[in-house]
Amino acid sequence: MHKLTFFPLGNADTTLISVENGQDFLFDFANVADPDNPADKRAKVDAELRNYMKSRGKDTFEIVGFTHGDSDHTKGSDEFFHFDRFPSLQGNGRFKIKELWVPAGMIVEKNSEDDARLLRQEARHRLREGYGIRVFSRPQQLADWFESEGISIESRSHLITDAGQIAPGPTLQSGGVEFFVHSPFGHRQDEETVIDRNENCFAFQARFSVDGILTDLLMLSDVEWEFLTAIIDITRNHQHDDRLHWDVCKIPHHCSAFSLNAEKGKTKTTPTDSIDWLYGNRENFQQVKQHNHRTFRPRITTKIKLTKSFSVSGWSQ
Repeated sequence: MHKLTFFPLGNADTTLISVENGQDFLFDFANVADPDNPADKRAKVDAELRNYMKSRGKDTFEIVGFTHGDSDHTKGSDEFFHFDRFPSLQGNGRFKIKELWVPAGMIVEKNSEDDARLLRQEARHRLREGYGIRVFSRPQQLADWFESEGISIESRSHLITDAGQIAPGPTLQSGGVEFFVHSPFGHRQDEETVIDRNENCFAFQARFSVDGILTDLLMLSDVEWEFLTAIIDITRNHQHDDRLHWDVCKIPHHCSAFSLNAEKGKTKTTPTDSIDWLYGNRENFQQVKQHNHRTFRPRITTKIKLTKSFSVSGWSQ
């Protein structure tokens, strides 16, 4: 059985996808809870993941993705992960990363601090060496960085995935899951000009297949309303409405503060028309299903377990 685990962290994110074939994909790592404060009910991510990996007899995550470099998505990474770039941050119970997934912003950012800085250096090291990394971007967005490193874009193009593509690696056939990339993306201003948008935020749809039934997870990281609206409009313009379908949606934790509309109401914020379609107008997805002749479930299937945290009683539907 596939399992999705969403750790209750308040204003922070950590999500674990455990697939039936034994692979584990971790997205973001925010060890923000105070272990010395009994009143802090947030999940103790470090301890819970250590116990989980011990129960699996593993020391490696097949994929670790960071949707962006803010501390509420990276805090504590320096003590939890094995960094190939730094011998001083290896061994001693640290967990290895087979493939690191990051948006281009985590490569080109110049002012990263703390955990984000270490992760940037790890990502750059892997990209320089040409292994164990996937960067989400248009290749041209990284042109200046590659030039400064004396590396040709062509020699690393197989490690870069643009929006609108399925990420290489896990497939529905081999692992029961695939990842469709929504962001970062390039917005075509005219025939000659493409502007990179939301370069610091990785958003995607994970599609699971169990016994011929498809179940979709939409992971929106901290995408703000302007970029989310653009993602929806671009995807629909390319007639990929099914890639916006969700049975489970991880909404941006900033919610109505930044993720629904520029204008905020006193007690209720009205989303843009596109965001309202994504979250509220579910009838449209029935048309998507019929049009594409795909088998969807309008709710979580019994083949996927959904849990809030290992320390909290989970639930399945």
